[in-house]
Amino acid sequence: MAYGDPVTVLREQGAWVEIRSASRSISGWMKSAGLSSRRITAGSGSTSTSANELALAGKGFNEEVEKSYQDGSGLDYSAVNAMEALEISEDDLYAFLEEGRLVTGE
Repeated sequence: MAYGDPVTVLREQGAWVEIRSASRSISGWMKSAGLSSRRITAGSGSTSTSANELALAGKGFNEEVEKSYQDGSGLDYSAVNAMEALEISEDDLYAFLEEGRLVTGE
C-alpha cells in the first residue's frame, strides 16, 4: 500500500487494526496510531512536505502545535534538538548493526 491510501477498518484488537485497501484489495494489520480519519494531503504549491510531516499533520501535530509547546510549556527541548541534529554515517550504521548482530532487512 502507498502512504495515504484509503482503507476500510475490518476490526480492532487493542492497539492493532485489521484494514483492507479499497483500491488494491489487500488486507493486513497495523498499529492504530498509523491511521487517521482525516484526508492527508500536501498544501497547494508545496513541494517540500515529507511523509513524516504529513503523518504528524494527520494526527493534528503541525508547526503551530510544536511552537505552542516550545513557547508555553516550559519544557527543555535541547536534548531532542541535539538528537535530531545527530548524523550517523552509513559505515557506522552498518558497523552497529553487525556488532549487535541485528538484521538489516536486506
